Amino acid sequence: MIRMYAIVSCEIIKFLQQNNLINTSAFEKPNSLDDVFALRNKIHQFRYKDFENNIRNIDLQMGRSRDKLTPRLDICLEYLSDKGGTVLFGTNIYQFHFEEAKDQIAVDLMQRIIRTVERQPLYPPSDFIIRRSASLPQYKWEVYCYTDIVKNTHLKNEKVVDRVLLAFDDLCCISEFFKYVILIDDYLMQAPYMLYFLCKIAAIILDETFDNFKKYIQRSPSDNDGRILNSIIADTNQDFLEFCSTLRNNLHYREQRSLCLGTPEQLYQALNTELSVIETLLERIRLELNIFPSKAKLRFYRFLRWVQMPNN
Repeated sequence: MIRMYAIVSCEIIKFLQQNNLINTSAFEKPNSLDDVFALRNKIHQFRYKDFENNIRNIDLQMGRSRDKLTPRLDICLEYLSDKGGTVLFGTNIYQFHFEEAKDQIAVDLMQRIIRTVERQPLYPPSDFIIRRSASLPQYKWEVYCYTDIVKNTHLKNEKVVDRVLLAFDDLCCISEFFKYVILIDDYLMQAPYMLYFLCKIAAIILDETFDNFKKYIQRSPSDNDGRILNSIIADTNQDFLEFCSTLRNNLHYREQRSLCLGTPEQLYQALNTELSVIETLLERIRLELNIFPSKAKLRFYRFLRWVQMPNN
């Protein structure tokens, strides 16, 4: 989610600058502002011109091994448990992709940028407060081998595995935010602007995921991986895809198109539709990744990790 806040922060500060409502020199540590923009520019899950470089950087930062003969404990699996059971809910890949997110000064700066909107006299103050979800899941991280994922997945091409893992982590992040961070309820209709914002951040990730998969399907529609990716997204409603694309393309505040998004009730329904599609995609991706290690293997990897720790 921090990438979504970087996107919003950058659009806010550009908009305020262009309208002479703020001077960026008022912000301390301008290098941190550069970090916010760098994080914002990593919006794409997949672009041909920088995907290879991104994956190389992730491999280097993680110490990730792609040699099946010499596997390493180089990746972590996140499991989430709630009243519905325990499911795989992402990996730690993005931790090595979004280095800028580790800069607390940059994170604090994003908060300051967003808060500047509240101080603008152009808009009336609002007493609307986001209600937090009462559901608190339990998290568990398990050390694992990237090569085990490659060996067990139904996908054949390692680069496609990387594509799908990035999409999976993105979708898990959005799912987690809307399930466990904020409460999605009718009360949101009190603030249509919040519904628009929430719909937009979900639409950005959905559109990036569809675009990621479609680019491969267009190049290799009939090979094993192309068929698998198509099976994940094939039955998604075309009108819904266009809705997500429209919201994603209205990313820049200065270039807003004329949007007819309907009433707050319709926006609320759109948000619930987005979340339903995300859950469907996650379920299908989990099946294709086929990451279901035995308890014995996980115990062995935990022991191996303990043995390999420097202090032991």
